[in-house]
Amino acid sequence: MDEPAPVHSSNAIGGHTSGPVVQAGTVGHLTLGAGPPAPGGPPVPHELPPPAARFTNRSAELGQLRRSRSEGMRVVVLSGIGGVGKTALAAEFAHRVAAEYPDGQIHLSLGAGRGTPVAPMDVVGAALRSLGAAPQHLPHTIEERAALLRTLTHGRRVLFLADDAGDETQVRPLIPAAPGCLLLVTARTRLPGLIAHAEHTDVDPLPDAEATELLGRLIHHTVDHLPAFAAAASGMPLALCAIAATLSLDPGHTPNLPHTAPLSPEDSVNNAINTAVDALPGPARRLYVLCGLHPGPHLTLPAAAALAGTEEDQTRQALHMTTAMSLTRPTGPGVWVLHDVVRAHARARIEEEIPEAERDGALDRLIDHYLVTAAAADIALNPERLRYASVFDRADPDLFGDSTAALAWWDAEGDTVAALVRLAHATGRHTPAWELADACKAWFVLRRPYRVWEEITDLALSAARATGHRPGEVGALLSKAQHAMCSQAFGEAEVLADQARIIAETDHPRSRSSALEVKARALSAAGRLEEALPVHQEATRLAEQHESRRGVALKKRFHGETLSRLGRHHEALLLLDPALEFFRQTADSYQVAQTLLGRIPALLGVGEVETAAHEAAEAAQIATLTESAIQAGAAAEALASVEAARGDHDAHRRHLKAALEHYRTLGAPEAERVQTRLRNLDQASRD
Repeated sequence: MDEPAPVHSSNAIGGHTSGPVVQAGTVGHLTLGAGPPAPGGPPVPHELPPPAARFTNRSAELGQLRRSRSEGMRVVVLSGIGGVGKTALAAEFAHRVAAEYPDGQIHLSLGAGRGTPVAPMDVVGAALRSLGAAPQHLPHTIEERAALLRTLTHGRRVLFLADDAGDETQVRPLIPAAPGCLLLVTARTRLPGLIAHAEHTDVDPLPDAEATELLGRLIHHTVDHLPAFAAAASGMPLALCAIAATLSLDPGHTPNLPHTAPLSPEDSVNNAINTAVDALPGPARRLYVLCGLHPGPHLTLPAAAALAGTEEDQTRQALHMTTAMSLTRPTGPGVWVLHDVVRAHARARIEEEIPEAERDGALDRLIDHYLVTAAAADIALNPERLRYASVFDRADPDLFGDSTAALAWWDAEGDTVAALVRLAHATGRHTPAWELADACKAWFVLRRPYRVWEEITDLALSAARATGHRPGEVGALLSKAQHAMCSQAFGEAEVLADQARIIAETDHPRSRSSALEVKARALSAAGRLEEALPVHQEATRLAEQHESRRGVALKKRFHGETLSRLGRHHEALLLLDPALEFFRQTADSYQVAQTLLGRIPALLGVGEVETAAHEAAEAAQIATLTESAIQAGAAAEALASVEAARGDHDAHRRHLKAALEHYRTLGAPEAERVQTRLRNLDQASRD
């Protein structure tokens, strides 16, 4: 009997439906939607791109990705500017965890960076075909395709790598419903619309050491000055590859760095950043370009508003847009960071996009913002010190509330203020240059950034002289003298103090006592104690005529310390006691600690060992609270002296070692003195 002929049929479905609808699957022998099943079960795709052969580090980002996966996140977005290495990182991680997704690893190229983003319908269609759906049977709406994808991944463990997404619409249909699936997305924008579903990982340029390591692995021959070439790439892997390719063309020749401009990030990464910038609306784009004027490592909301000349609410909206395009990244409340390569790009575009007058106005506003804020911070740290800049009259003394907040601001912004002093001086803005330096004094004393202190006071002196501002010149000379004292250059400090005193005689009488104070301290520290005494006395007399009670207390403190060095301990305490009482009454914790430390030799000299121990411990506690390394070192030295008086050699040595560690952290010259004490202690132990 003949076999019956096969029946061929086609179905056209029209009209409307209501209620449950079958989107995919089989009814009897009829397959709907997905096409016929593949023989032996659904296919298992292995589509991941090959991992980078010389992938380097990224341990922090890989750790974050592992944590996100272990916490059950089904979507992870890696965002960053073009050329930063998002795809390499995603591929590396995907290969490391591929074995945990035995039902397939699917790679989808979404094409946003090429300027030809794949339509969401086609993105999901590609994913469905990878899972075995027949192209001719794919559903015709995005909703149906997304539903079919969820059906085909139900109960399976599939990893999707969606590379180079342009917006959320390309990605949202891929979000897995199945708990065993993972969707890795790379994008130049942060895709904020996925926040309800996704964990976010920022991909930043490589740190210097890792960039140098990667460049070294890319080049198969020895290259002189490798870190300098790596620095030219600003941590961008794409730029590092470009540099490596050029260096490899002539292995026997290393080009001079000035001739490597074609290898710079601007050339290999510029197109990617341009694409992001050109997508910004006008106000956000203008702010981004103006950021090229900002010399600091990060950008605060008030500083950005000053640059743009806009209200903070409007500025915040612009920063949200630059952040969405991975041009800025938030690092805390009201703080954003711009990576070096982005800042360089903004700086390169500013002349062609912003007229000169507008650039000058923006820079003036930025400098003035920092000037007024730095002055407020300085007032919070030292309300009554002698000041020379008029900006202190404009500053809000209550802006920071307390000294802790003010010092935290300096810790975050001190380098930016220093950079603005350099920039103001270089552009002929001499008045704000020396006034900014005058506002740095408390920061200099408390944190001891020795090299910056020296450089900035040199610029301040030059700027004050350029404007003919004699009181400003006195202030700069006295700051230089104090730097010399802290650097133990006592002869230089004496000369600078005399120069300041001569100018102050006619132009700023209130500064005479300060100049004499510094000279007396320099003489005392140099061992010229008897010469120092009459200078101390004259400084105190003038302070009582012209200065505040605080100024008088300071003069008495320094005078008492010199008397103690002379062995006149009871006389020393007669001056140090009222100074300490005043500083306690005014809650000046820094000067309380300094005066306590100044009292230790006198107390030990009169046999008050336990009082000395108590006061040294109090000074150490204040240093810990204020995070002052220089005071912590001095307090440890004082405790060592107390233990020496008690005869406890082990404790004596332990405190000296602690002091040495604090001083070395700062690069402070006091470290040499402590090392000498340790050597003498060791020698005494051997004897």
